[in-house]
Amino acid sequence: MRIVRHDAAAATAPGTGFEAPAPDRLDEAAATAFDRFHRLLGATGERRGFAIGPRAAAVAWWRAALAAGHLALLEARSADDTYLGAAIFYRNGERLTYANSGDVVALRHAQPGAVHLLLWRALQLAAREGRSELDLGGVDVAGARFEPRPGDAMYGLFEFKRSFGGRWVELAGAHERTLHPARARAGTILTQVGRGARRLAGGRGPRP
Repeated sequence: MRIVRHDAAAATAPGTGFEAPAPDRLDEAAATAFDRFHRLLGATGERRGFAIGPRAAAVAWWRAALAAGHLALLEARSADDTYLGAAIFYRNGERLTYANSGDVVALRHAQPGAVHLLLWRALQLAAREGRSELDLGGVDVAGARFEPRPGDAMYGLFEFKRSFGGRWVELAGAHERTLHPARARAGTILTQVGRGARRLAGGRGPRP
């Protein structure tokens, strides 16, 4: 596998284990990569039961964060350039934060370990930048704040993160500020209706 690093901080030296677009092509290449990543997250959300925001708003946010040097998008590709998965990481202070990721389910058997390699490269990147922490993100059980136990929905994800040396730390958690409550409720309803319609149609949905 190869890891392509879309990152303003990569410049002409992406580092051992990474490839990167030429600096003068970064924005163009990243725009295409972000579109691809949004479709991947949409497919991941269909499987796991979460929704993501509209493509235009998400891509605009990611491009702005990339240009400011706060974001790195890592893509996993096969030797023949087949897209296998991707992950986004944010820089904040001494920390690199694991934000979103996904992989192409149909290729997991033929090309196993894409997400593992993405996270390993992120650990290397954090170390090379002298950061003291890689925040692996939350694994909260819905409706409660305790360490996941065997049988809980998030236990598999918890074990995956622990395999990289992660440990449970109690924090305030993620919060969302809803600026337009009625619009947000309508979006949630439409998402649920769309998901139900796709299930009735045989599970056909977007594919990356």
